[in-house]
Amino acid sequence: MEWQPYELHTHTLHSDGQHTLMEMATEAKKIGIKGIALTDHNTMSGLVDQELVEDKTGIHIVHGLEWTTFYGHMLIIGIEEYVDWRILTPVDIEQSIKQVHKQGGLVGIAHPFCLGTPICTGCFWEYEISDWGLIDYIEVWSEPFPSIRKLNKRAFDLWTDKLNLGLKIAATSGRDWHKTNPNEGPLALTYLHMDANTTVQVIKALKQGNVSVTQGPLLLLSGKVCLNGKTFSLGDNVEISNDDPNIKVDVQLDYLARQGMWELPTQSLQVLIKSNKGILKECLFESGNKEASVYINVRDVIWLRAELYGVLNNIRTMIAFTNPIYFHQ
Repeated sequence: MEWQPYELHTHTLHSDGQHTLMEMATEAKKIGIKGIALTDHNTMSGLVDQELVEDKTGIHIVHGLEWTTFYGHMLIIGIEEYVDWRILTPVDIEQSIKQVHKQGGLVGIAHPFCLGTPICTGCFWEYEISDWGLIDYIEVWSEPFPSIRKLNKRAFDLWTDKLNLGLKIAATSGRDWHKTNPNEGPLALTYLHMDANTTVQVIKALKQGNVSVTQGPLLLLSGKVCLNGKTFSLGDNVEISNDDPNIKVDVQLDYLARQGMWELPTQSLQVLIKSNKGILKECLFESGNKEASVYINVRDVIWLRAELYGVLNNIRTMIAFTNPIYFHQ
């Protein structure tokens, strides 16, 4: 299995984008992306040339669309047939979400705290979700250089709040790619751990939480339970004994991921290991260091993730984060 970089939020000329699908896939290949989800607004017509584009560029294209409504935007991926949302009100969106799941597809809330009307009609999420277990992922980072945008801080906090409630929801990035501007800033990509570049594998990785998001080096988190030696990695559900709630955690930075497509100044990078109990450990990576291991007591911990901090584009910011490992005792 390999970690593959995907862009999960894109638009072509079939909605309000400026690229054809071929142009977008060609641009994606230039910057080291392995796959894209085509999520045009309220249409799947842009997929008409999918096979030709995939054959010519080698870029995997995931079927999708973006439900674009007055009450919020929702990303839908992995479906073959259109699911209608137009008869729904802000209190019954879950009916159509269930129809997506019946097709084996996934739903993700797009840029939930984006400025709404009149700046961007319907971009701000207002739908009432009574069962958050129906939501497969939240786009917590949106647009280029997402970590410095206040609207993304709110989305990231929303995701953390749901994790603290015991929910398993993946977090992704989305460029919301409408056009290509070489000066728009660092790009964040969603890395998925997969056997092959197929839609089935994309769905599986997102559903299981085998996901890491980065604007630079790929950040990974794994480890083992000290009591029984059981190993675990991102997205796993790990049983911990109250008799010995200690784990060994391994943090890795892969500097070869999309090498040459991002740049960091020489510096000491900081990795914070966070949970529902707050910051549990800190690891410092001097320039070029790739691995660190720490021991953590996870009593009363229900989830654990890593966050990478450093200077990017002359600003100290979060550079990357992992999706969680989950624990039950």
